[in-house]
Amino acid sequence: MYFAHLFKQADNLWLYDCKTLVIVFYSSCDVCAHWDPPRCRDPCGAKIYAKNISCNRSKLLVVVLVFCTAMITALAQVEDNFGADPGCRDPWTTEWTRDQQDCAKVHFCVQGKRYWTIQCNDSRIWSNVGHACVEPMSQWDDCNQVMTTPAINDERCVNPSGMNPDPDNCAQFLACNNKTVVATMNCPENTLFSTRNNTCELSFLVAEECTSRNIPSHIVITTASPIIDKPCEGTSNGDVADSTHCGRFYKCNYGRVVARIKCPANSAFNAEKRKCDWRSAVDCGDRPVLQ
Repeated sequence: MYFAHLFKQADNLWLYDCKTLVIVFYSSCDVCAHWDPPRCRDPCGAKIYAKNISCNRSKLLVVVLVFCTAMITALAQVEDNFGADPGCRDPWTTEWTRDQQDCAKVHFCVQGKRYWTIQCNDSRIWSNVGHACVEPMSQWDDCNQVMTTPAINDERCVNPSGMNPDPDNCAQFLACNNKTVVATMNCPENTLFSTRNNTCELSFLVAEECTSRNIPSHIVITTASPIIDKPCEGTSNGDVADSTHCGRFYKCNYGRVVARIKCPANSAFNAEKRKCDWRSAVDCGDRPVLQ
């Protein structure tokens, strides 16, 4: 009998749990895709085959069920933050996460790495529900556990659970949950909320669609070409492949590069999927892959 926990060499994202001829694989949700038979490895000396895949994004884990010599494994799960920085919860996405010790601070994390920390102004605190700085002890204060219930079935929540335009202010938008406004948020400087894609865009691109929604006087509307960083040409927001390295990509925000990010081990950036993928699934051309 053989029982051990082994990590695949050069790839600490995979954990093998071996007992006799039974193997269980774990991976992150980022690789929740069709199992690639050539990637099968056998630390226990038994041939393995893909059985099925299930994804549980709430725990940031994918459990891949395999069987060895006709023996089916039992499902199990392990908790692992995959080396995420303190304060960053999800190592596979971009997120704003409140500081565990100071409710007035919020961290901007990209794939588990903390890039910067913002302090809420005017004694406000960060609301995880509203994804915004809110007044302490207000109905949106989920830090002090004093959340109250605002008016339900709010007619402004055309999208029952999601972002909606503020009918009175084109530079603001409403975060709704089950037809209840949980937060009113401001767009970044010189941007307005677009109803075309439910996000804040450069003011001159949205001004015409504001119609009855008021444009605040501090918003500058100009048709002058905005500053665009070269890697972000052709896109405004999102992830863009690095033309010099297959294992890296740029994160663009309104045409500006906010981060250059390295994909996890044994992966490369898939420009079509706009995310890191198995190296075997990415055509790197003559771009280097090794970190």
